[in-house]
Amino acid sequence: MIRTLLLAAVTPLFVPASPSPSPTTLPEIGRVRSNALCTTLRTRIAPTVVGLMKNDEIIGAGHRAFMKMGRDSADNSAGSIEIDKLYLEQVETRLVHNLKVVDKLLGDAKLFPAAPANDDERDALLMKTQLMAVADSQRKALDLVSGTLETEALGQMQHDINNQMQSATGNAAPLPAPTADPATFIGTAGLPDYSAQPGLPTRSSTLSTVGGHTVYDGLAGVLEQQQGTIAEHERVATSSVIAAVNACRANASPAPSAVPTAP
Repeated sequence: MIRTLLLAAVTPLFVPASPSPSPTTLPEIGRVRSNALCTTLRTRIAPTVVGLMKNDEIIGAGHRAFMKMGRDSADNSAGSIEIDKLYLEQVETRLVHNLKVVDKLLGDAKLFPAAPANDDERDALLMKTQLMAVADSQRKALDLVSGTLETEALGQMQHDINNQMQSATGNAAPLPAPTADPATFIGTAGLPDYSAQPGLPTRSSTLSTVGGHTVYDGLAGVLEQQQGTIAEHERVATSSVIAAVNACRANASPAPSAVPTAP
């Protein structure tokens, strides 16, 4: 029997701003589903939805971290930025973990056959495909976070090596803190298929320290755009999942009792 809590768990994640019809929703919404599909819904789809909900919260925390890094950069607060990066690393760790769990939940070839033989198997595969689209769009947000951290680490390493070279040649004066634009290395630091976004600093630009216009503000804007993409995939998935939940709940409902006949 599908638990009532499943629908309660799905609703907070997939709440479109405005109703929008989807051409990829499950067919025959009112059709009663098989027990096998309902079991898959309970044991694989529902936990996946919970994980994707948690990822949305974590990505939101990453957006707030980028915004704070922008303020700290404008205030020229290097110490605070180091703390911000530690926080961003926790965002990365949690997203990596959750997405691995999602991949495992949806990776059973028996429950989600590549060549479905009946309507229920096709419905299961459709829900998997739509939820994986959500996960893949969240993975792009993870790529942005990971790419930023890799770039920061590369910049710090370059700074440290330059200081060591200066010491080795007899000039002990430390070099200034690195000012390389993190956006410069994004293509090779975790976002190979990432296209440049309007407003994101380019290779030839200098690092701005004006509040609201730092590279971190630009990264926050890009992440916000990706959150919008995630929401679009969630709108598609919600119709299929909720339709299946309702059908399985109907399947579990007891049959109406017969009306007693008059003697």
